[in-house]
Amino acid sequence: MLSNTINCLLERGGKLLAKTKVETYLKEAETYNDPDRFLVKWAIKNNYIAIDDEIDIANVRGNFDKEIISEYLNQQTYDVFLFSKRGARYSKRLCNENIPLEEAKKICQSDASKGANYMAGFVIHGTYSNYKQGEPFIIDNDKVINPVEN
Repeated sequence: MLSNTINCLLERGGKLLAKTKVETYLKEAETYNDPDRFLVKWAIKNNYIAIDDEIDIANVRGNFDKEIISEYLNQQTYDVFLFSKRGARYSKRLCNENIPLEEAKKICQSDASKGANYMAGFVIHGTYSNYKQGEPFIIDNDKVINPVEN
C-alpha cells in the first residue's frame, strides 16, 4: 500500500520502512481492505497509539509490542472458514461465526477440520465479506464434529 501519502521511505538495516500518519493509513487501509486496520483502530481506542502518530505501514504489527498484539487478539472474536480446493480455485465457506479465540483454535486444530480437499482456518470476525454460508462445526464434550462428514 505505497502511495503519495507516505511521508518517507527509508532503508535501515535491510528493512524497508514506509511511514505515514495513522489517520492517512486508516483511510488507505479501508480502500485496500487491509485487515490490520482493525488492530490500529483498537489501539487508538485503547490509547496505545494516537491518530496523529506515525506508523510503519510496511509492518503494521511491528509498531506494537507483543503484549499489545496478544491482548488485541484475545479480545477479538473469530470466524471459522472451510477452505476447499476445487480444480485450480479455492472457495471459502463460513462455518462458525463470532466465536472466542480458544474455540476457533480447537476447531482448526482438530482432525475434523482437515480433509483431502479442504481445511479450516480462522480469521478475526468480519475480515472476509465475500463467502458462501457453510455448516458450523460442533463442539461436543471437547470433541469437534464436522457436520458435513456425518
